[in-house]
Amino acid sequence: MALPRRSPHLPTPADGYVQLETSHTVGELVEKFGRTCEHSAVRTAPDYLFSHQTDEGDFRDIYGTQYSPNYSAAFMELLIKAGYAHDDRIAQGFQWLLRIRQRDGGWAIPLRTVGAKLDSLMMKDDPVQPDRSKPFSCLVTGVAVRAFAAHERRRAWSAAMKAGTLLASRFSTRRVS
Repeated sequence: MALPRRSPHLPTPADGYVQLETSHTVGELVEKFGRTCEHSAVRTAPDYLFSHQTDEGDFRDIYGTQYSPNYSAAFMELLIKAGYAHDDRIAQGFQWLLRIRQRDGGWAIPLRTVGAKLDSLMMKDDPVQPDRSKPFSCLVTGVAVRAFAAHERRRAWSAAMKAGTLLASRFSTRRVS
């Protein structure tokens, strides 16, 4: 399947909002009601979400032109559950997630790893590259692991297993009475 070309426009705040609300609606249809791409209510929303996927494989516009491993992975999880697990665009998204990882094997929001403020960089043409030496984010890694877990083949990939183990290592083992 050919990958669509992303339009070269700079996003507006409304782009991110509509994309986020579309994902919420798809999430309700998929998670609450078990709908898939075979249902008419789910059939068109993935096209809209995929229209925000870049040639690199990530989904943009939530943080403007900046990378968003958390939202990219969350959208991928929903799209996989909606029946797009074998779509080339999902494969491209997984490749991007693997390329954007921190050295420790987890994920973080690149802007946060360099101490940048979103409002000053949101509309720049090029996304900020992460400082991969910084530690992973539990939240972002948890969202990324969910995308891998949703995919029947990719849940067993060593990168997903490593990230899950890394995330589990941060759970508290101390019991509180």
